[in-house]
Amino acid sequence: MRPTQDTAPPYKALFHPRLDPKRGSAWLADPLALIPEGTQAPWRGLSTCDGLFVKYREAGRLASLRPPGSDRFERAMPLGLKLESCQQPVSAPLALIKGPGPGGRPGRWLIMDAIPGRNLAQLVTEDSLDESARVFGRLAGILAHFHDQGFRQRDLKAPNIMVTRAGELLLVDLEGMVALGKPASWKLRAKDLGRLGASFLSQAFVQSGVGPNHWDELLRLYLGACQQPIGEPGPLVEQISLYARKKVERNLASGRPLA
Repeated sequence: MRPTQDTAPPYKALFHPRLDPKRGSAWLADPLALIPEGTQAPWRGLSTCDGLFVKYREAGRLASLRPPGSDRFERAMPLGLKLESCQQPVSAPLALIKGPGPGGRPGRWLIMDAIPGRNLAQLVTEDSLDESARVFGRLAGILAHFHDQGFRQRDLKAPNIMVTRAGELLLVDLEGMVALGKPASWKLRAKDLGRLGASFLSQAFVQSGVGPNHWDELLRLYLGACQQPIGEPGPLVEQISLYARKKVERNLASGRPLA
């Protein structure tokens, strides 16, 4: 599945192949209307158009010197379609538009449907511990399949895992995702899971009653769902824990949130 292309100078766009052309043409005609007046890059949030979530960025000074396809933001559109075609639980973009932004600077709009629901960090603080544990169990299988199918999320943290109102689990933030072309190595899996492990060590999770036993159970279910053969799981679990501790140390030192 490939995106379709369209232009309305000075703007050009890539659209999801199933997007209503009239809807896409309206965005392309005036992408500035998709973001609040006076927006400064980078910006992300619910659009002034109902039902849309938009990420807006401006191209850096060296953007034109980068090799084609090396920019994570622009890569999100084709990657999202690939993930969708592989039936991975993600929210695929509807459009990527490029052209002058506020003030005439080169801008880029990544447009997605807004997801009605909560992220994992919100769910943990608002729902019962038993419900959180059930979600952790479902998440373990989803992540195992995601890695087995040759994908990874380099920023796998609680805010990047959405639970829809219908109870569906979705992985978001396509800029952090990568298509590897083969099942993820155990080292890469450990890095992704280590980042998620840092969320489990955050104050919000701990205060909600989430403890080491919940994390251990998630890892047990994850390893049980993986198709990749593994010998003794102990060294892998220790490697995951090491990545989690290092992430906690870095984030605390820089004042960044864990969850």
